[in-house]
Amino acid sequence: MHSSSIAGLDIGPYAQGEEGAILDCMRVCFKFEPEVERWRHLYLDNPAGKAVILLARYRGRVVSHGALLPRRTRFFGRQGFVGHSVDAMTRPEWRRRGVKSALSAELRRIADERGLMAIFSFANEEHLPMVVKHEGRRAVKPFPVMVRPLRPIHAGLAFAKRWFPGYEAAKHDEQIPDCAAAGPLAGESWKSSTLLSRAPGWSSVAFDERHDQLLSEAEAIPRIAMVRDAAHLTWRYTDAPGAPYLQQNIFGSRSLQATVVIRTALLYGFRITFVMEWFWRSGARSDGLRLIQEVIRLARGLGCHGVGALAMPGTLQRRLLRRLGFVGIPESFFPKTTTLNVCPKNQGSETALWFERANWYLTWGDGFVL
Repeated sequence: MHSSSIAGLDIGPYAQGEEGAILDCMRVCFKFEPEVERWRHLYLDNPAGKAVILLARYRGRVVSHGALLPRRTRFFGRQGFVGHSVDAMTRPEWRRRGVKSALSAELRRIADERGLMAIFSFANEEHLPMVVKHEGRRAVKPFPVMVRPLRPIHAGLAFAKRWFPGYEAAKHDEQIPDCAAAGPLAGESWKSSTLLSRAPGWSSVAFDERHDQLLSEAEAIPRIAMVRDAAHLTWRYTDAPGAPYLQQNIFGSRSLQATVVIRTALLYGFRITFVMEWFWRSGARSDGLRLIQEVIRLARGLGCHGVGALAMPGTLQRRLLRRLGFVGIPESFFPKTTTLNVCPKNQGSETALWFERANWYLTWGDGFVL
């Protein structure tokens, strides 16, 4: 722990037992009730390693917080670690006093010390200019949302209602925090246990070494992708409150050919099934397409307005989704926008490749994006 230039303010790493102080800061900054078990799972149980958590304290009270979640990542034919910047927050009375800048500088120093190859985050409209200006990151646009419409008339009416005079925002419009520790919000999702009786061929999520092998042999994964082995996927999905995820696999005679993970949720008045994970083995593209067709069939049976997926322009995934009726959604249609931004460590000629959108493989998160 060390003192900052602000009298009485100490900046240093998280110490065991400070969870309550951190959650209190989250409660004030993000306006929701965080759960300590969810926080511990996200920050302390990550199979890629424990998070870098920096706190600014004033008289024992946490007034600002910054963190990097380590992500094991494949990039340009090799593997290493990058830092996912999450849950940056400062209490209102401490903003514009240089606290966040001091935390960010120390996070960058630690990232360099640990040999992280890049720092990235997803920033909303309010915070994107700040991370670009003060943290040396560059935006990678657009956020690549695609939707397969299923009930276009009903969806159009739901969208139009938002612009009618006297429209009152539903509860879920107002209480979706921009916070990774929020997780999938209870009451916003269908639990897998509820859906399984209506979803023949689907199961609760489970991952093993066959998924490790599938990812290593998957077709056309872009050049920058988080390593999504069984350990990561189990951590990512099976501890979520309400267990809102479903999975379907296709097996060949000796191996797993393709897998998909989905979640169905009510968001901003729209009932959407989200494609969370989607891989197929090289040579098994037809199985990958078949799984998306199964997703569409299930979503239609659930009365969803559409199926949502992420696929960057220029990727095979985006071309295949278009073949199945998915269309790109302009950011102007989003109730909230979020933008990938990244600051890579200097890697010579490869540095510029981090800013090319077709190089990124993205999946939905939890919290305000999903």
